[in-house]
Amino acid sequence: MPMGGMHMSEDNQLGSLLIARGLLTPEQLDAALREQERTQRSLGRVLIDQGLVSEPGLVSTLATQLGLDYVDVSDYPVDPTAAVLISDGLARRYQALPLGWEDDLLVVAMADPSNVFAVDDIRTITGADVKMVVSTRASITTAIDKYHRLDTDAESISAHIVNDDSKNVITVEDPVEYRLAGINQVQVNTKAGLTFAAALRSILRSDPDVVLVGEIRDRETATIAVQAALTGHLVLSTLHTNDAASTATRLVEMGVEPFLVASALDCIVAQRLARRLCPKCRQGYQPSAAELATAGWGEEDLADLPEIFRPVGCQACGKTGYHGGLALHEVLVVSEEVERLIVERGHSEDIKKVAIAQGMLSLRQAGLTQVLAGLTSVEEILRVVA
Repeated sequence: MPMGGMHMSEDNQLGSLLIARGLLTPEQLDAALREQERTQRSLGRVLIDQGLVSEPGLVSTLATQLGLDYVDVSDYPVDPTAAVLISDGLARRYQALPLGWEDDLLVVAMADPSNVFAVDDIRTITGADVKMVVSTRASITTAIDKYHRLDTDAESISAHIVNDDSKNVITVEDPVEYRLAGINQVQVNTKAGLTFAAALRSILRSDPDVVLVGEIRDRETATIAVQAALTGHLVLSTLHTNDAASTATRLVEMGVEPFLVASALDCIVAQRLARRLCPKCRQGYQPSAAELATAGWGEEDLADLPEIFRPVGCQACGKTGYHGGLALHEVLVVSEEVERLIVERGHSEDIKKVAIAQGMLSLRQAGLTQVLAGLTSVEEILRVVA
């Protein structure tokens, strides 16, 4: 937080708060005010330079003065996916770092929460309403170094996966969110006529080995993607369905012939994101039989069920009981029996039953596995997986 630009009344209020918190004596405040008047520096800078108050002590007091929460970012369980919602350059320019989510609000630590331009820019770039908290400039800089390095490492890992000069990897995305070295990325532009289908048709002329289609939204894109998969390309894409078993049905409903869908599909992964319990305040307890039954555990699981956890809430997690997130996966491997059901236009529920019999974990079962591991709560799984 900047130490300059305070009016004398604000300086006096700050001094009074520091005295009330036992961080400063009246005599030290008087001497610091005289030094401030002599040097025309801010009171905060004078106090720090003279070693009278530590930067964390001063910044936490300034936060109280502004009616905001103070957090020690170095001791805060930062959500890495939130931290990289703004670029490294913007984070350093504004000395700000997104820490995670509190309900629908993006919690952002700032060294200078009075910078309305910074707040507006972060709100515009992330598309989220912002809850500001205050931290020291040093701790924010350290966290930016840490989490934006992690983001760079993630890009390096992604590049390493396809680090084969013999492979031609092309993506069609809307929008291109991360630029990855070694991958040819195409941005959809519907105004210019570059739709998913048009881009996919064009890039197949380049004979790619791997094709990533951001989303299959219509019959034309679905048909081209299936044809590409059938002609030796590895095609990865996303589709909006309720679960993995509904994917084949959805493609057939789009107009792709069932026998083509059955031949093209190798594996389907459904995903849901759940909140991760705050490790600092989660509370262990023995669930009731009724709660276990509601969650979907069978009687055979009730005898020796281990302790599970519920959310509580603390300063580290913004009083929500959760911090960060985890993914629940339902992985359906398309076996011969599943292929047969797809060709016969079988119902998605029948496909799901066969897949579970062959070892697939449903989204709820995957969620309950995370509950048993102490990573999330029963309530959260029931919220995410209806």
